Amino acid sequence: MEKYKKNIDDLFKNRLGDYAEAPPPLIWNVLEKRLNGERGERKFFSIALGYFYCIAYLTH
Repeated sequence: MEKYKKNIDDLFKNRLGDYAEAPPPLIWNVLEKRLNGERGERKFFSIALGYFYCIAYLTH
């Protein structure tokens, strides 16, 4: 089983390389506020995060 897991890891590393996608500015602002200790409305963050995951899923 470990053999197959390693092969899958290698497959993703080879196919994706150093690919990284920056989050949309709206979500980035929310993340910065949370990192600075500011409390925003959790519902908004959940919706924004859900939006980000949907966009990330649809672009791949």
